[in-house]
Amino acid sequence: MRVPAAYTKRTKRKIGVSYDEYGMPYTEYVNDKGEITSVFTSSPKERHPLPLRINIRFLHETRLLRNSSVLPALPFFQDLPKHYSPLKKHKDVEKAHFKRLIIGGGTSGIAALNEDSIMITRELFGDILFDESPSLLLSKEEIVKKLKEKVKKFENKVLYGNYMGKFDEGLLFELEDKFLLVEAEEIVVSTGARTLKPIFKGNWEQGVVSREYYIRKLKGEIGEESKILVLGYNDLAVKTALNSKKAIILAPQHVDFAFSPLYRDLVNENGIELERDYIVDVIRTDDKKLVVTTKKGEYEVSLIVFSVLKQPRLEVTSSMGLSYTYENHVYKPVRENNVQITGGILGIVDEYLSLLSGEVLNDPKKIDELKNYSSKEVTFSISPYYYGSNGLICECEEVWLEDIEYAKSLGVRDTEEIKRVTGLGTGKCQGKACVIVAGDYLKSNILISFRTPIYPVRI
Repeated sequence: MRVPAAYTKRTKRKIGVSYDEYGMPYTEYVNDKGEITSVFTSSPKERHPLPLRINIRFLHETRLLRNSSVLPALPFFQDLPKHYSPLKKHKDVEKAHFKRLIIGGGTSGIAALNEDSIMITRELFGDILFDESPSLLLSKEEIVKKLKEKVKKFENKVLYGNYMGKFDEGLLFELEDKFLLVEAEEIVVSTGARTLKPIFKGNWEQGVVSREYYIRKLKGEIGEESKILVLGYNDLAVKTALNSKKAIILAPQHVDFAFSPLYRDLVNENGIELERDYIVDVIRTDDKKLVVTTKKGEYEVSLIVFSVLKQPRLEVTSSMGLSYTYENHVYKPVRENNVQITGGILGIVDEYLSLLSGEVLNDPKKIDELKNYSSKEVTFSISPYYYGSNGLICECEEVWLEDIEYAKSLGVRDTEEIKRVTGLGTGKCQGKACVIVAGDYLKSNILISFRTPIYPVRI
C-alpha cells in the first residue's frame, strides 16, 4: 500500500497526502524541470526540514521579523518552485450557449440529464462505483443500472473538464484542448461533497486519508487482516467502515453516535467496534502502521480514514455568488435565480436520495418522495472535527490549531478574519481543505470568499 508523502512549503515538513482529488493539498508538485507532476505517479524530491516551526504568535510579536527589511526576505526560505515549464499547446477560448448546463457528474448529475442539457464534469460516476456499503432505500445495483442506462442514452451530452469560475462573460471551463465560456438558461450544480480532515496531533502523518481516497484507491491494497480507524459518528462513518473487513469507528468524546436503524444493525452484524475518545497522538511506525494513542488506550491500524461529515464543495457555488447556510455543522449553498442544486452539494449522503434530487428536475412529481426522506442531523456544542488539542488545520500554509487560538485571543472570531491574521486558506488549494473545518471549530457563519478561478490556470 502506497500513501504518498509531500513536503510543506514553509518548513519542508514531511506530510502525508490525505486527498486524491484534483486541487486539494499536495496532490501535485513542481519537479526540477518545472513540470507540474502528480504525486500519485512520482515522488517529490526529499527535503531537509527547517529545525524550528515558527508559529503565528512569534511572527506577529517579534519586532525584528516585522522590520521592513526582514519580512520581505522570509519567502526565500520557503520551498517554492524556481520556475514553471509552460504548456506546450496554447488553448483558445470558445463561447457556447446551453439551455441546461450541468456542472459536475455523479449520481444526481447523471439523473438530471435530458435532451436539452450538456454536462461538464471531471468524472462521470463518482464514488458509487467504489463504495461497497448499501443504500438505505434502493439497492446499489439498481441505482447503478439506472445511471448506466441514462449515460448510454445521453453519452453525447457529456464533456470532460474543470469548472474554473464565474466571469462577467459567463462560466469558464477548462477542457483538454480549450477553454469554454458558457452562458446557460438553467444551471444545475452537482459537484458533490467531500470529507475533511479533523483536528488532532499527528493528523499530518502518512496514512491519515479521506473517505474518498480510501474507497477509491486504498481499500484494495490493504490486506483482509488489516484494521482501519474511521473517524466519524453517523451513517457516513458506518458506510466507510463497511468497506473494510476490520474497522473501529472513533467519535470525539463530546459527540454521541447517531446511526439510523439499518446502519446500527450493520454495525452489530459486522462486528464494528465503537469508541468515543480524544486522540492524544498518532505515530507512524517503520512497518507502515499507525499507532493511535487515545486517553483510554492505544490502537495499531493501517489507515485512519476521516468520515466525519460530507461537506458541499462550496467553492463552486460561492464563486457564482450564491449564499449559504450553516446548520448542524454543514455549510450548504442556497438555490438562487436560475441555479439548481442537487445531490451531495445539498448535503445528501444516501445514493438513492441523490438520484431523486436529480430526477426531480425532469419529473417535479418526485419532489414529495424526496421530502419524505429528509434527514435529521444533530448539533454538538463542540465541533465534531475536534479530536484533540493539537493538529494542523491549513496544510498549504501550515496553520495550526494553536495559531487559530492565538487569533481568537486577539478578538478575531469569524473565518475571514482568521485568514487575515494567520494566512488560513490562502495556499494553493485556496481553502478547499481547511476553511470549513476552521469555520465549524469557530462556529463561524462567515467563511472566506472563494474567488474565481477556483483552480490554478496553467499558461
